[in-house]
Amino acid sequence: MSLGWGLRGYIGGGPLGAMIPGAMLALALCLLLGRGGKPWSCAVAAAFGAVGIGFGGQMTYGQTIGLTLVPETAAWGLLGLTLKGAVWGLLGGAVIAIGLQGPQTLARANRVASLALILGCALGWRLINEPRLGYFSDPVNKPRAEIWAGLILAAAAYLAVHRNRVASYFAWTSAIGGGLGFGIGGAIHAWGRTSGLPAPIDWWKIMEFVFGAMFGAALGYAAWKHRERIATVDEDPARLHWFALCALAPLGIAAEEKLPFRFSYTVVGAMLLPFAALNARFAWQCAITMTYAAFAFDFLESRKDWDQTLLWLAVCWTSAGVLYLVDRKRTQPYFLFLFLTWAAVADSHLKSWLPPFAWQSPASWAHATVEVVFTLFAIGVTFMASRIPGAKLVADSK
Repeated sequence: MSLGWGLRGYIGGGPLGAMIPGAMLALALCLLLGRGGKPWSCAVAAAFGAVGIGFGGQMTYGQTIGLTLVPETAAWGLLGLTLKGAVWGLLGGAVIAIGLQGPQTLARANRVASLALILGCALGWRLINEPRLGYFSDPVNKPRAEIWAGLILAAAAYLAVHRNRVASYFAWTSAIGGGLGFGIGGAIHAWGRTSGLPAPIDWWKIMEFVFGAMFGAALGYAAWKHRERIATVDEDPARLHWFALCALAPLGIAAEEKLPFRFSYTVVGAMLLPFAALNARFAWQCAITMTYAAFAFDFLESRKDWDQTLLWLAVCWTSAGVLYLVDRKRTQPYFLFLFLTWAAVADSHLKSWLPPFAWQSPASWAHATVEVVFTLFAIGVTFMASRIPGAKLVADSK
């Protein structure tokens, strides 16, 4: 999850970018839980992981980190980062836990839970965040609209509907991991930036790696602790045709960008979850293809000087190719996990090394070290995944 979080900070950002570590983490957990030969349960878990972690990506924290760099506001800023990390873990952990338990659990209350999630988020945002009760951004210079309280009520509503003890354990465990990870990572970043000490990579990126490591470790511990209780039947419910559902992915990306309210991704993600539970082939597309399309679109936006028509065609055609590849490889979770990992790393390299590139900028050269770290992490992830017993199993197509 450290790798996914570092990539999210460079090739994504926002909730769509946060789907990268979410999908990677969920698939890694599935392989570690021995589900290499259970593609349908992996598909649902991956979709719920991508969307569940994506919810937290709606929180703004750049100005909160800025508060940690000023002695007078450092404590408040660190409190805000700890709270936001905990909120990220609370909702993300709950959604991932439900996804790991498979369609048989989801069918009971999933649509009601999604609606409750939206309503809880809207209520918390309206009552607490909009009037700035407990505000952790800059109140003077371009103040940002926060949503942490909305996500707390969203998590509470989601857990209340599901009444799932495993999900509650995941939620609180990952809340602790996320809170400590963002708080400690933010403290390291503030110390490094204010001390002026040189670092092999950017202090901000170190903060992201620390956050991802502690967040992922908490979720890994929760999954190991409940490894017997989250065993799942490998069955694709297939209540709706998967190809007809695929139109929801681009619509979801567009809606997240264009809807005129603060919690747009909450609506998009809550809409996707029930459909992912209704068809595992669509769940793969939600987890992998939608995530790919989001960071491909981010690359397009980073190249304003290029021919935008050609870039749009490239994004559309490569996304279509990924859609085809994902469906062809839908019985191979191991392959899809590595594909997403290396596709994201490759996108990061393309974003760094294709023109325009500020070769004379020290910051650009510093990022070259980050690309080396990304690549080493990806090699390490590939090696470790290959050592998991049963990870490379290929299930029969259904």
